[in-house]
Amino acid sequence: MKLFIPGAGAKVNHILNFREIRGVDKVIISDIYPWAYGNFVADSAYQLPLFEDPDFFPQFEKLLEQEKFDVCLPLHDASLYLFYNNRERMEQYPFTLAMNEQRTCEVIVDKLATYEFFMTNGIPTARMHRLDLFIQLKTRQYPCFLKPRLIHMRGTAKQLYLKLEDDDDLEYVLKRIKGREDGYVVQEFLDGTEVNIDFFCDDLGVVKSIVPLERQGMGLNRGISRGKIRIDDRFTPYVLKIAEKLKFWGANQIQCYLDDHGNLAFTEINGRFSGSSVFVKEAGVNFFHYFVRLLRGEPIEIRETPAR
Repeated sequence: MKLFIPGAGAKVNHILNFREIRGVDKVIISDIYPWAYGNFVADSAYQLPLFEDPDFFPQFEKLLEQEKFDVCLPLHDASLYLFYNNRERMEQYPFTLAMNEQRTCEVIVDKLATYEFFMTNGIPTARMHRLDLFIQLKTRQYPCFLKPRLIHMRGTAKQLYLKLEDDDDLEYVLKRIKGREDGYVVQEFLDGTEVNIDFFCDDLGVVKSIVPLERQGMGLNRGISRGKIRIDDRFTPYVLKIAEKLKFWGANQIQCYLDDHGNLAFTEINGRFSGSSVFVKEAGVNFFHYFVRLLRGEPIEIRETPAR
């Protein structure tokens, strides 16, 4: 199996974990930078334009013609967003696009759609407003948190995440993103423990493993840098309910806050391998291995439990 991961120059641990799986003959990546760290650990690496660049697909097709890869796996949010918006085009290519189906992606690529999904289905969550509507409120609740609305902005120079303490902070932000206000949302600020809940589904969307992980550190792109496994069944019924309403495939993640009173607030759904997938694997549950088995059409039963 030849596996292609677009935009994976920073996904060093993901590359290494896939390379060690039996049956993965070659891990190929692309990045916009020729000196990205991942280029030096992948089997092959190519420099491609930004995902929003009109020349991306012509260059992508040249890479496909040269490498003839079997699977394309979006790990970068911008690549997932691009392929979601070009699903018909992707179906014409002779490889497996390893991502969730269109209806599921409609919910996870847009934070407002995720929020509305949580509200409609009785999933506890944090209040959220479109930025333009938040501005119009007579009484604004502070502190709150500004974040990009669509996932393709995450991990890019365009992203802006900021805690807003008062109207002065809001005024500062509005100057910085003038003309781009519709690309942002304002979310109720949450205190407590942030938990990444990684889970794995088979080809029917049945949840086969759930592994919660406390976030204890964050990198420059807001990805997890330190964490520990948390054995806690309080998350399980909500993960199962979300998966019942949306059909997931392979490795995915839900983010949640747990306050000091035991209250939960779910905030995001990441429909892809996450940064914490590496921690989960090191704790004894190897989603990378089961992902390759899933691609082969093998039945999935995950009996391993994570070590603390």
